[in-house]
Amino acid sequence: MVFHSGLSASWLNSSILLRGTFSRNFGTYLSPFSSVKQQFSFQLTTEKKVKLFRNSSFIASFYSDIGSLYPNSTGLLFGIKKSGLID
Repeated sequence: MVFHSGLSASWLNSSILLRGTFSRNFGTYLSPFSSVKQQFSFQLTTEKKVKLFRNSSFIASFYSDIGSLYPNSTGLLFGIKKSGLID
């Protein structure tokens, strides 16, 4: 059983994306888990358009997995995105 949801918003040349997934995992028919394993996965991403290059933006993202299916983990991503032809 899985529930997945997401939201996005834009404001002042910035965008925010929030995604979340909750799952209850029972294994397979041939190899069921002895107990139900629950997992929550989460993503938060922001993007800000900048004039450094034409059609470019800075990106920052945070990711996390919490639960008993996978080990708990978190991650960060920072980057620059360029769209269109290189000037």
